[in-house]
Amino acid sequence: MNKKTLPQFHKGFTLIETLFAILIFSAALIALMTIAGRGISATANAAQTTTASYIAQEGIEVARNMRDSNYESGGVWDSNLSSCAFSTPCKVVYGTGSTAPMLAPCSSYLPSLAGTAPTCGEVVKASASGGFADTGTNSQYSRTVYVVPVTPVPTTQNPTPSVNEYEVISRVNWVSKTIPHVVTLETIVKDWH
Repeated sequence: MNKKTLPQFHKGFTLIETLFAILIFSAALIALMTIAGRGISATANAAQTTTASYIAQEGIEVARNMRDSNYESGGVWDSNLSSCAFSTPCKVVYGTGSTAPMLAPCSSYLPSLAGTAPTCGEVVKASASGGFADTGTNSQYSRTVYVVPVTPVPTTQNPTPSVNEYEVISRVNWVSKTIPHVVTLETIVKDWH
């Protein structure tokens, strides 16, 4: 049997083959890095949206707590709730000690854009304990709470019904990477007594 031997210069990879392998490996590595970068960005966005949802929910819970405190003290159930309308938005004012947070009209607010309600220009502050308070470092979030009466439908038995429920709207705005974001939560607060 006659074996043919290859000349010495035909053994191994050529320079072209090596460069082509490096090109394929580089393209795969760039694709993986792009996917990882997008995953990190999506995780950060999800964390910001979750925090904004918690802040918005807190605004709604403050309105519910005000209603319940009014019942407990024997007062009118919607006392101080009606001061937070679309024309005069409210913010959460945190209590000290045993005083619960309350809704209070914003000291300043940004004028409304066409077809939208004005928003508080005040930033939610992060406290040193990890929550939110009236003092602390500015967070990236701004919360506005609106309490709008739900107009009851007059009937023949009651031609001028009184308002017995309010729509509470808690809106949180923030900017991330120059892109504005908003989370809006809404609920109905009723005279349940």
